[in-house]
Amino acid sequence: MNSKQLTLLSGIAGVVVLAGCATGKLEAQWSDPQFAGQTFGGSKVLVACQAAEQTVMRICQDQLAAQLRTLGVTPVMADVTTMVAEKPGIDRSLAAARSLGAQSVMMLTLSPITTVTSSGSGVGFGIGSGGYHSGVGFGMSFPVGSGAQSTATTYSSDSTLTNVATGRLMWSGKVSTMSQEVPDQIASLAKLSVESARKAGML
Repeated sequence: MNSKQLTLLSGIAGVVVLAGCATGKLEAQWSDPQFAGQTFGGSKVLVACQAAEQTVMRICQDQLAAQLRTLGVTPVMADVTTMVAEKPGIDRSLAAARSLGAQSVMMLTLSPITTVTSSGSGVGFGIGSGGYHSGVGFGMSFPVGSGAQSTATTYSSDSTLTNVATGRLMWSGKVSTMSQEVPDQIASLAKLSVESARKAGML
């Protein structure tokens, strides 16, 4: 293998690594300046997730709690089964937070996005030779629009951090992800949401 081939392979490997790191991004965020700098390190935060599937919601709560622990915050969770059955909004979550002694509520509302992609050639052409009287011929053809369709589901989250004492929204952010595996997507959403709230001075 010569030096040019090694350089090409190294470039390809670098692209693959960069693509693997780009698993999500913060689309937009908002914060109330009156709460900036009033960190909740060491306090209790109720973690809550809203999703259509219970499995997705449970994974979300576990990931969100794990991310908060890295900041020294104590996460608390209400009964997941009850939360799923009643589809709680922020009012019910605030009530649960008060009963558990939490000072704030961090909630992630997960929304699935389905993308349809097509693989294969989108153009076609044919070549051939031979005649009606010769009895000999050959040809090749490629149909237009050949290929199969596939679907992929990615998740985005609308994340909020609400003060329990006042019921006021302190921070909110919209996060999207591009990872393929659902647990990895949820982990990215939780990490980006917590990190963004921290950088905004809310955690």
